Amino acid sequence: MSGPKFAPAFDFYPERWTHGTRHMTKIERCDYIELLCHQWTDDGLPISVEILARILGYTNARGEGVASKISEMVLAKFPVAADGKRRNERLESERSKQVTRLERKRTGAEITNAKRWGKRVDDESLSDQIATPERVDIESPPPTPHLRPLVSSIEETPLTPSGESVGMGYSQSFENFWTAYPKKTGKGAAWAAWKRAKAKPPTDELVATVNEQAQSDQWTKDGGRFIPNPATWINQRRWEDELPMEQEELSTAQKFSL
Repeated sequence: MSGPKFAPAFDFYPERWTHGTRHMTKIERCDYIELLCHQWTDDGLPISVEILARILGYTNARGEGVASKISEMVLAKFPVAADGKRRNERLESERSKQVTRLERKRTGAEITNAKRWGKRVDDESLSDQIATPERVDIESPPPTPHLRPLVSSIEETPLTPSGESVGMGYSQSFENFWTAYPKKTGKGAAWAAWKRAKAKPPTDELVATVNEQAQSDQWTKDGGRFIPNPATWINQRRWEDELPMEQEELSTAQKFSL
């Protein structure tokens, strides 16, 4: 298979990590994740426990690795493979899926470019390789509906004539809104809300409303503490809010009402 031997990073979900390692001590968890990182970049770990101890910084005055410092629970996570290297099996499964995913992306890009430039795709079966395989993260329990990745990757995708993205990427209209909005929190959630809000006004009107509301007392007091999250602003159609009268305007209005 062509392409990189492994991706520069593996999927990591903090919630599932803490769930799967809750029986370990803090030191054991630190050793575990450090050895996972070394295995990922070095394609395996040495079989010698003394060398592993040196990798983790457990050395004596002579610079020798102190094997007894490594927990048996941690060592059990890295059994010796057939080639004589220690490997965490779940991490290697993730490596394989990462390579497959990158290869399928590359193949998909080749097909897209060939169609874009009017070239014939010799092997039509290549189109079957574009789908993204299921991800397996380290130390995850059996998947449940409420456990989802906290962060999803955003990839550049083409825009439709209306300026909205056809995939996971952000549209230019959303980026204009995001640039204007003073609270940069939950961009992914805001993007999802943006795509659902089909009846929203034109972007320039939304931006003008945001700029107006950003000057209000509610949004400026306490360092912007009461500014709604962007997704909330969109979901609740807050562009329809009527701004309260400023104190000076309220006094003037009261004066003329007497």
